[in-house]
Amino acid sequence: MEEDDLWKELNQFGVLIDESYLDDIPVELLNLFSQILLDLYQPETEKDAFKRCMSMALDDFPPAESQIARCYMDGIGTEKDIGKVVYWSKRAAKHEDAQGAYLLAELYEKGIGIPQDADKAAQWYAEAKRRGYRP
Repeated sequence: MEEDDLWKELNQFGVLIDESYLDDIPVELLNLFSQILLDLYQPETEKDAFKRCMSMALDDFPPAESQIARCYMDGIGTEKDIGKVVYWSKRAAKHEDAQGAYLLAELYEKGIGIPQDADKAAQWYAEAKRRGYRP
């Protein structure tokens, strides 16, 4: 699949790649991750894609870390687990991932899985914005 086609298909599923990464990620790795994201949104491949995404997350690839948090939030390829949403969003945010920072802000704002804290929510929303994230 051509790179432009891959991005169009990802957009149809509402999958966003943090643009701040685009210049820093080797094209081959970005294409691999993009294919994993596509597979996450296909019922017949989502469990395998989750495992492949988890492998990238365990190798400290921040976009995969934030995606794993989303998978645990929505039950994509795995069971829903709010504790793991908190863990992976914190990990992604600490690794400079804008989407991870935004998700962590949402968790603090709503008190999901962690104590509600408006100050921490504002801090992480600001950090996500500073990193260029626009929901």
